[in-house]
Amino acid sequence: MLTIRFRRLGKKDAPFYHLVVANSKDHVSKGSLEVLGYMDPIKKENKTIKTDRVSYWLAQGAKISERAYKFIRNDSAIVFPAHILKEFAKIQKSFELSQNKGISKKELNKK
Repeated sequence: MLTIRFRRLGKKDAPFYHLVVANSKDHVSKGSLEVLGYMDPIKKENKTIKTDRVSYWLAQGAKISERAYKFIRNDSAIVFPAHILKEFAKIQKSFELSQNKGISKKELNKK
């Protein structure tokens, strides 16, 4: 199973992230199939996404991590497949419910 996720690089107190496609069973520091973009959280404008390649991997059936989904959703015009939208709609709905009731995310996952 392939996953689109972030891989942390950089130095101590100076993180730098690559958006990569990797095997979900492999460790994050192990090699990746392709680099799809990058993000430097210290410099807010320093972001790049290869939207055509992200769309390609999603069409091939790759899953996407929650953090990568939020990053891509806010900055690009990628059309996500229906199964991914359903998955993150559930996450968003449970998050909104927990915010309204004052329930933590850990408590919500236990139920």
